[in-house]
Amino acid sequence: MSQAPDGNQFSPRMKGGQVASRIETQDSVALIVAIEAIGGRLADAPYDVVERVGRVSFEKVDDIEVRWDHGVIVVSVKDKSLGLSDLKAELVRFAALGMSSSYMYAAFRIEAPSLSGSGARTFADDLERLHSVAASGIISEWIQCRNDFDSVYGISAKVAANTVLSVRDLRRDAATTRAIFASTFRSVFPVQNFSDVALVSLFDEYTSSHMAKSRRRRRTVLLRELQDAILLPLLPVDFIASSSSYLRTPIGYVLDPRRQVANARDYSLKRAAYKNILRRWWKHTWKMTLADFLYRGPIRCPMCNHAVVRAMIGTRGFVCSGCGYQPFLTVLYACDCRSAVPLVRQPSTDGLAVFTELVSEIRREPRTCDNCNRRILPENMFGRIFGFSAPWPVESFSQKMLIDFRISIGWNGFQFRVPGETPLTLLNKGAWDPADPDAFNPSVQ
Repeated sequence: MSQAPDGNQFSPRMKGGQVASRIETQDSVALIVAIEAIGGRLADAPYDVVERVGRVSFEKVDDIEVRWDHGVIVVSVKDKSLGLSDLKAELVRFAALGMSSSYMYAAFRIEAPSLSGSGARTFADDLERLHSVAASGIISEWIQCRNDFDSVYGISAKVAANTVLSVRDLRRDAATTRAIFASTFRSVFPVQNFSDVALVSLFDEYTSSHMAKSRRRRRTVLLRELQDAILLPLLPVDFIASSSSYLRTPIGYVLDPRRQVANARDYSLKRAAYKNILRRWWKHTWKMTLADFLYRGPIRCPMCNHAVVRAMIGTRGFVCSGCGYQPFLTVLYACDCRSAVPLVRQPSTDGLAVFTELVSEIRREPRTCDNCNRRILPENMFGRIFGFSAPWPVESFSQKMLIDFRISIGWNGFQFRVPGETPLTLLNKGAWDPADPDAFNPSVQ
């Protein structure tokens, strides 16, 4: 028999694409289910599942299992519409697993993008009715409902009562998946001020780095670790800083000498790296500054038109003293050798997005210090990260950059294209949105 061509829907390549799509759906379902569990919003999971050593496992009993001490929810992930026969087959399969004999509590969950046929939709309604009767605690009504369900569908009502049918499209590339993720994430974590773009970036990062990697390695994801990784960038910096030197005891908090020493060392390294960059900045810009003072005249700020000659001799890099405008920002890491290692250039101002960028950068390409060849340690990142308002390397800076910035947004010498205005005044009036793709062509009506 001849082999099917690659374009044939029955060819191995086409089937491989279908399998890959289903596997990616597992990753997105696992992430959303895990966040629901962390927030106490996952049906049949205890609200304190994180404290009960909650975890997500892959492809042990089924596609996904949410486990905790003495309990489990088995999750079957589907990437196609399910009919009545498909739903009944799933419940028969659940019954055959015999999970109730291994755990004090066992429940089941089907994640499907849609249902096909009136029979499947009627089954879903009857399943809801079975759940409500089981939850009522009225034994006589439960016995009657159980017997009726058994006679109509020929499957165990006991297993059905412990099964949740979740109909929502969570396929990795579906737009609904990202919308559901953003809604779920905002309901669990304090990120109401974060944009959908930032949350989509987080979704892509965590499905790839946490869920997909754990699934490939058959590794268990602890909900506590996932929660901590998500919460760290959301906590106020002053809160973290104030508690990072303390040790919790049953009767309160006490300063931990070892943490104090570690924090002091991080601060010392960060300060030394900062001073090293500052020396490089002054060495590179002092001739420009001198020329501005003596004969050339200062470059003016693209935003407010304030003279920015003093910005280059400041201690923060290039920052306009008139309006605070800074054309550059580089996030750096202080190495043990007191050198600075660049992590992200021109990062987002969204704290969550900045953290995602940092994590993505480190995971994409493990970074080492150019001076001593030491690798960046993720556990040291929080205490050693700082920002500097200059391009990287600082020697790449030239005043022509600022002149080009001014021309690009409508300056002609000292005159702005909108008479009597500056980009800053337009911004304050709401007549210019910097997030707009045409931000460099501001105008007022």
